[in-house]
Amino acid sequence: MVPPEASSRDLLLAAARDVFTAKGLHAARITDITDGAGVAAGSFYTYFSSKEEIFAAVVRRLRTSALRHVPTEPPTSAAEVEPWIHQTVENWVSALVDNAAQWMAINVAALGDEQVRDTLREQADPFAEALRAAFGTWIENGWIDPGVPCDVAVDAVVAMSEQAVSHWFYLDESKPSVEFAIEQLTHAWIAILRVDVPAPEGEAGDV
Repeated sequence: MVPPEASSRDLLLAAARDVFTAKGLHAARITDITDGAGVAAGSFYTYFSSKEEIFAAVVRRLRTSALRHVPTEPPTSAAEVEPWIHQTVENWVSALVDNAAQWMAINVAALGDEQVRDTLREQADPFAEALRAAFGTWIENGWIDPGVPCDVAVDAVVAMSEQAVSHWFYLDESKPSVEFAIEQLTHAWIAILRVDVPAPEGEAGDV
């Protein structure tokens, strides 16, 4: 919901998010966005030079909002890495589910347009940067496998999570539970990062 005191730029971004979600990047028109925002068509160019630029701004806003889902307290030992991952995934998946249709529109646009892919690659991703810093610290401390390529791991967990949630909660009519998504993605992150998760009590000596 856009607050009453929102600027024209905020109104345009909110409308663009809805238009891109409903129509996709290529079918969307600038007039669809300005009509949805309730602003004059000419005012669009005060803030954005093209449809592609406002699309990139919508993605940037979504990515920036994801940053708040990184726990503020970093792990202080190897034993705290797995719970930190679970909490991050739980927070982030809950937010992704709420925006599943938007992420699907972004993925579809990126698949069909090299310019969009280039724009997204060049764009800073605060959430990915926070993960990169965390993973790098864990590697330095020996908490995860030092053979894990940090940049590749970040790209993998971010892309996999966004696409999985888009598919499960936008395309899949059966729609798994959020709890299922959290558990599956937590296991996937742990596997990608090669986190050594202690066996549950009573299983350590099992053969």
